[in-house]
Amino acid sequence: MKNKILLSFTAIALSTITNSQVNPKATQKVKNLYGNLKEIAWDSKEVLFGQEFFNSYRWPENNFDDPNVSDVKTVTGQHPAVLGQDFDYYNQKTAEEVERHTKAVKRAYELGCVITFDYHMHSKNHASTLFEESDKLLMYNIGEQNDSNGEVTWLKAELDKAIKIINDLNMPIVFRPFHEMNGNWFWWGSKADGGAESYIKMYQFTVDYVNARTNNVLWEWSPNLPFTEKYYPGDKYVDVVGVDMYDQGNEGYRSFDDMVSQLEEMSDFSLKHDKIPVFSEVGNRITSPDQKPNWWSDIDEKIQASDRAFKIAWMLTWINQPWGNPPYVAHGASSEEAKKGLNNFVNSSTILMQPEAAKRNMYDQSKWTTAKSNALKKDSK
Repeated sequence: MKNKILLSFTAIALSTITNSQVNPKATQKVKNLYGNLKEIAWDSKEVLFGQEFFNSYRWPENNFDDPNVSDVKTVTGQHPAVLGQDFDYYNQKTAEEVERHTKAVKRAYELGCVITFDYHMHSKNHASTLFEESDKLLMYNIGEQNDSNGEVTWLKAELDKAIKIINDLNMPIVFRPFHEMNGNWFWWGSKADGGAESYIKMYQFTVDYVNARTNNVLWEWSPNLPFTEKYYPGDKYVDVVGVDMYDQGNEGYRSFDDMVSQLEEMSDFSLKHDKIPVFSEVGNRITSPDQKPNWWSDIDEKIQASDRAFKIAWMLTWINQPWGNPPYVAHGASSEEAKKGLNNFVNSSTILMQPEAAKRNMYDQSKWTTAKSNALKKDSK
């Protein structure tokens, strides 16, 4: 009888990690990832470091075919712990490049990395994500389920492409659709008719549609700075909350102190809503690692000096590619100062890279429980 009681208690404790999760039918590995990300964000000062397409792009080559190589690993001996990818790069690129990205994500997952996908979905009206006047009613009609011009049918087809990729990969994915909605550059952004109300309806439709067809997804929502609650789709539709911001510490851009205040606001919001906070995009697009070799260490130092900004599961930077920006991290041809700066950053006691993330067994049993979340929220009041 004693053993039965213990087993029942264990089952209850483990089941409670999913109570705040969007999809209660998610696979066990997705549930474990959810709990382990909460553990890192809320129960430690550690932060996973990630990069978009870190093992299928490198500076200055267009792409490459060895998923065991990355610019970060070339310089530091370690891969990032979070791999970012984009469903658009599977839909719009050549079959050869899609194969490279597929090999890269499978290898990163094998190594124990966290996998997150955004979706720079091209507009129904043109071959770009960027807003044009023809997009004025696109989001509104989707939100209102007005399919008179095929808007809803079109979105379902675009989502079906992502669902097929998710199910073919058959691994836990953190899906970040329709990000930076408070900016005016994307077709789902602030220039579109319907505003926050239509955005929320479209986001909720997307979650419901995808969750009915796969159980491999955690859902991430991330406005651009300044962080805003205006477009929040609701607790039933979000697992992970982030904020995107770049170029801190450069003249004419946000200061490091502003960055900290934004992260504090976002983390406070996440705790209030029992979500996983992340620094969803960060990087220096103004100066190269050769010019500011200690930029990443400055980021880490400022975050850790705050009593709340460090409460993020990960920070993720962008692709090391010469598309109008310097490289986001040092690479093989960088100066010795830049390489030293990146090594100092990844060797910080607070930064988790791929080997450490793998040791945490992100997809194995989690110790996080709803009781922990409730205790944290109570203590924060």
